[in-house]
Amino acid sequence: MDGVERALDRAEQLERENLNTYDIYAAITDHIGLKRLLSSLMEDGKSHLHELEEFRARADTEELFDETKAGSIGDLESSEVEYSFDASMDYIDFLRTIFEREEALVAVYDVLAGAAANNDAGHFFKRLAEDGRKHAWLAKDRYDLERLK
Repeated sequence: MDGVERALDRAEQLERENLNTYDIYAAITDHIGLKRLLSSLMEDGKSHLHELEEFRARADTEELFDETKAGSIGDLESSEVEYSFDASMDYIDFLRTIFEREEALVAVYDVLAGAAANNDAGHFFKRLAEDGRKHAWLAKDRYDLERLK
């Protein structure tokens, strides 16, 4: 079940990095629409992180995940996601950073949902993946609109 533990660690790492990244950029940007988007993303991210921590505290990975599927979980760390940014980053570039980071998180949640042997665990990770897809879609939609200007 090392693969499951690595995937859970990676999900928590990405959620924490996203929270930190979004919080810093929200503090330095003057773009009102982006501040609203980041506020929403941070609220969801805090909730996801709390839910992940609770899940890990009470979860028995041996029971909740299929050992065969869990053993085939690849190296999730190999899909590095840009973490650094600076205060001068353009709004449109930061939007791209958001959807890339959210898509990386979705990939981890999809892997966990696919390895779940328990319906509740599967639904839990599918819901987190769908939230990430929504976040990525919101950022991608704004990104596409900005590119049309």
